[in-house]
Amino acid sequence: MFCPNCDRQLSDNTTFCPDCGMRIGAASADNSTPPVAIVGFVLSFIIPLAGFICSIIGMNKCKKENRPGHGIALAGLIISIVMWVINTIVSFGFLGYLFEYLENTNIIS
Repeated sequence: MFCPNCDRQLSDNTTFCPDCGMRIGAASADNSTPPVAIVGFVLSFIIPLAGFICSIIGMNKCKKENRPGHGIALAGLIISIVMWVINTIVSFGFLGYLFEYLENTNIIS
């Protein structure tokens, strides 16, 4: 067996390369969900733009590193878009109400 980083010949039970320190074999596989995917999901409820960005980063990281968590990142992406739309509708509704109130009180003409 050879080190994928420095090409040194290694014994079969080696976990780390003694030359470069690279982790060898199955021990190097990280099968956990990237934290950025979870953060994107949580932020999508609170700050949709930040949730959107973190969810995209999480999806790319899951795909690039072949790690689980694609589903939670996708859910964060969808929820952040939905929350963005809801926030926009509520904001425009509030602005309409505010302008109507200001016209009725003769503050603006």
